[in-house]
Formats: sequence, C-alpha cells, structure tokens
Amino acid sequence: MIYLLDTHALWHHASNSPGLSPCAAARLDEAPLEDLCVLDVSLYELARHMAVGRLQLDDPEHALEIIESNYPILRSNAAIAWKSAAMDWPKQNQKGQHLDPADRAIFATAMLYHLTVVSADSEMHHHGPAVGVSLLW
Repeated sequence: MIYLLDTHALWHHASNSPGLSPCAAARLDEAPLEDLCVLDVSLYELARHMAVGRLQLDDPEHALEIIESNYPILRSNAAIAWKSAAMDWPKQNQKGQHLDPADRAIFATAMLYHLTVVSADSEMHHHGPAVGVSLLW
C-alpha cells in the first residue's frame, strides 16, 4: 500500500516525534520509505510553520532538504490543481466548503492516484468515505 502523508503526519514521522497514532506509527514503520509519499505543498506548509515559529529548528532549510531527499515528493500538476479547485467538500458542520488549499490538494492527489492518506484531520476523515479516499490514523 502506498501512503500520502498529510503535513502533520510527515513531520511526526520525519522527526520521530510521538505525534502519530499507534496504528499509523506501526503501519508506517512496516512500509518501505519509498511508499511514504509527500505532496510538494507539504514542504511549503512545513516551511511556513518553521518561519512563524510553530516549529523551531536550528536549520529549517536543512530539515526540509532532509525530508526532500528521504521521501518521494509528488509534484502538483494540472489534474491535481483542477480536481482540488473543483472538488465539492462540504464541511462537517455543513456550513460551507472545506477550503484549506493544502488539504484539498492532498485529497485530490489521493483520489487521482488511489493513495491512502495518513492524517488525523477530522475533515478528511469525514469526507473520505464520500469520495472513496482511504485514511489511516
């Protein structure tokens, strides 16, 4: 099985922090690293978290380079962009659409390439069954 790591799952896995659920940690530990994919937008999200101090590291750029060299990075493309933008994704509370651009791009990628998303995001878990996206947490 090939996994697509949501940004927080990527960070917990890459930094060996205890933030993954026991189930997700066990499954990811069993998978070969080449099966743990990352969408390029997650590098931007991590960089933003580092730049504003949510993640504090001595050398943030080096940390991103390590992730880039160790995980398969999927590049956004026209199909991902269109599916992400055109996707109907009602919020759990039914008050509008879930508009987080990174979440939408990650989900579009999972839908197009039949990947299992690794995420704790409740909006993803709520919407996954409706669009046939498998989730792990």
